[in-house]
This record gives sequence, C-alpha cells and structure tokens, in this order.
Amino acid sequence: MDIDLAFRAAEQAIRKAQKILLVTHSRPDGDAVGSTSAMALHLAGLGKAVAVFCLDAVPERYAFAPGSERFSADKNLFQKDWDLLIALDCGALANTEALEEINALGHGVTKISFDHHPSHRLFANVNVVDVASSACEIVHRYLRATGAPISQDIATALLMGIYFDTATFSNALTGRAALASAADLMRCGADANLVVARVFKNESLEYLRVLGAVLSRLKHHESLGITSTAIFLDDMANVSPEVSQRVSDVLSGLMSMSVLMVLKERPEGAVRCSFRSTDQGDMLALAKRLGGGGHVGAGGFTLPGRIVEGENGWRVEKV
Repeated sequence: MDIDLAFRAAEQAIRKAQKILLVTHSRPDGDAVGSTSAMALHLAGLGKAVAVFCLDAVPERYAFAPGSERFSADKNLFQKDWDLLIALDCGALANTEALEEINALGHGVTKISFDHHPSHRLFANVNVVDVASSACEIVHRYLRATGAPISQDIATALLMGIYFDTATFSNALTGRAALASAADLMRCGADANLVVARVFKNESLEYLRVLGAVLSRLKHHESLGITSTAIFLDDMANVSPEVSQRVSDVLSGLMSMSVLMVLKERPEGAVRCSFRSTDQGDMLALAKRLGGGGHVGAGGFTLPGRIVEGENGWRVEKV
C-alpha cells in the first residue's frame, strides 16, 4: 500500500466534506481516544462540522486528552446527514459495535480508515493503513504529510496514544518512527509530564486489588515458553472496564517471558485470549489461526465458554 497516496486521497476527501462523523472501537483505549480526539480537533480547525461516536464512555484515565469531550454513545448521530465517515484505530468496522448503523448510511457517504493493525480488513474507500506503533502515529504522519498545523492540544492527544500503545516505549511496537513522532509532538508542545502522570501513574485501589489476584494465578509452561494468567468475571465486579486492560499492559511491561497469555472472561459467556511477545514472536499469525487479529508482537482472539483451571494450566470450556 502506498501510504503517501493514501494520505493525499484522505486529504482530498476531507477537503470536499463539510459534515464528518468519526468512529472508533468500543471500550476505547489510549490510542483510540488519542487518535480520534486529535482528528476531531484537526477537522474542527478546518471549519468542518464534526461529531464522534463511541459505544462506551472515555475511561477517566484518558479523559484529560483534549478533544475527548466530543465522544458520544448516542446512535442517533447516525441519523444525521453526513458527507464523510472516518474510522480510527479500527481493524474492522464491526469493532465499533455499530455496524448496522454505519451500513445504513449508504454508499453515498465516503469512508476513510486511519489504522495500524496488520489484520486491517481494508473496508474503507480510503485506507490510510501502515505498519506503525499506533493509530496516533499514523495520524501524526498524515498531518505532517499534508502540512497541517499541529496545536499543543492535538500534540498532547497524539502523544498519549503513542505512549499508551508502546507501553511507555517498551514493547515491540516501539521503533525509530514512533520515537521520531513522539519527539516531534513534544516540539509541538505536547505535555509529556501530564501524559505520564495520567496514563501510567494514576492507579486506583480497585486496579491494584485485581492486579494482585491476577499475579497470584500466574503459571509458566516451560516447554512452550508461555506464561499465563486469568481474569474472572468475579474479579471485575464493581470495577471499571479498563482495569483488565491495564493489568495486561503492566504484566507485559514487567515480565521477561517470551510470551504472555491473558485469558479474560466476558459477560456474554465468552473468553478473550490475548497474547503478547517480548521477543518479536509472531502473535498475529497465531491469533489469525484462531479467528482473531492484532500485531506481530501482540494478538488476540475470542472463544465461547468460561475459564477452567486444570493441572497443566488454563483451558476454555464451553458452557
């Protein structure tokens, strides 16, 4: 894919549009919030009418990002007359959990996707997709390629997403391009101290309790080189949805195993299995074989059932 050609095509589509709806995946993380917020600020600066749909509220941890106040879970937004739909940090439109509403917009609404997942479905009219640390890095590169101004607010939102998806510049997604983007955003005035304080140094008591329980369940399979643990529905009772994501991030950043596997029970009777590798193992290939997706260093898939602890580790049993 020629990313420079995609940048130009996206710029042309945005220039023609006046009413633009942004969407991102449900249960938004730091990259989803940062890339979508920054794009909303950029478009508003161009004088466009902009709205943002996300099925779930912005977690408090990321709500400091300028532009995140625009997020709305109101599906009535799809009833309005839009010229353009932009999806950010979505490997597939189904990840928005608003696929029916998006399809109802009709073929007259142009779609652009800004994403960095190798498993991206290329669902848009213009797919601005490339290997990168984060969707925020892709948006930063787009803004630079098109000569758009990067305000301090846009820079802070984008830096948050890069910082989040690279787990403080420590995981396999961290590379020269990610560091170059971060440095440029700081030159634009991004508040790095605020990002660090809010994203990774703002732990709640509820999170620490769940982390303690999950740490106590760690198992290591020597021959496979896999360390695994489980998060049960009972662990997540009365805690915010982002807690389990934070647990996975911290474990992958602290431990030296080749592969970390975290199994998490979901309310709908399914188990989300997430893999992360510290030695560039191809987690994407593994996830794809099981119907999932992700990156080379991180992947995931979902199975129906519940988590059961056995003598040799964890298994997923159908219910």
